Amino acid sequence: MDLVYGTPFWPSTFNSTFNYSALQEDISCDCLIIGGGMGGALTSKLLTEQGVNTVVIDKRDIANGSSSANTGLLQYTNDKTLTSCIHTFGEAKGVRFYELCREAMKQLAQIADSLDTDPWFIPRTS
Repeated sequence: MDLVYGTPFWPSTFNSTFNYSALQEDISCDCLIIGGGMGGALTSKLLTEQGVNTVVIDKRDIANGSSSANTGLLQYTNDKTLTSCIHTFGEAKGVRFYELCREAMKQLAQIADSLDTDPWFIPRTS
């Protein structure tokens, strides 16, 4: 990995077997997601599981934008500490925010376990 010259780690170690051709015709869907990074992929998965006819488009290859550079490390929450969240939003909302972050990580672990490929999802303590 070469951080000095901006070469992201994941694209150099994991070659996706998924290639999608450019959209050539008009299509119809219930929900169009623009951006095939981490957020777009997870949103489309959840909507599709709920029966929503969902299409994901991206100007680049799927998962080759900023997500390929920054989602190799999924943090439990943002850079704001629980204490700081409580001071800003109140105890109930601050604690709830952290609970939702923990639940999101559990859901990501379940998604990783259900994939046909090994995403190298390794939970670590922080």
